Amino acid sequence: MKHLKKVLLIALVVVFANNINAQDKDNRWVIELGANVVDFYPTGADNPAVGGFFEDFTNTDHWNNASVISRLRLGYFVGSGFSVGLTGTFNTISNIGEVEVSDLSYVGADIDIKYGFVREPGWFDPYIFAGGGYTWLDTEGNGTANAGLGFNLWFNDWLGFNIQTKYKHSFDEDKMLPHF
Repeated sequence: MKHLKKVLLIALVVVFANNINAQDKDNRWVIELGANVVDFYPTGADNPAVGGFFEDFTNTDHWNNASVISRLRLGYFVGSGFSVGLTGTFNTISNIGEVEVSDLSYVGADIDIKYGFVREPGWFDPYIFAGGGYTWLDTEGNGTANAGLGFNLWFNDWLGFNIQTKYKHSFDEDKMLPHF
């Protein structure tokens, strides 16, 4: 049953994590709709419940996910490979590292600057990004500095598949641990 849950999650991400409108000078706006997971474990934070930086990064036992559609991003292409975006996410946290917790609500609002490496639109679109945001874990809120990387695989001019990872470094680790 545990493996079935992982397979279904991956299948749902494949089906629902898509981008509408490839970003370039002719199509400046993009709407991304998809799923996300939150992982507190591989952050190297000074906490006995978490592992070293990137330790067990792909271990899905540490992942927290709420539903299929839990991420929305609105982006605007400004030129020379750069775009700015506003992302909203929500989730349900059932474990923080190795510690099980009663389902906590997770809400994040982030702004980012994304740099795409590919100048001519094609089927593969890798990028890096950085930014900041504010994240609430139940009633506690905290600012974060964010950085990540990802790529888009474009099926046509308006539909693609996106995979990315984002590290969110908490400004106050007493309120919230850093997380991916």
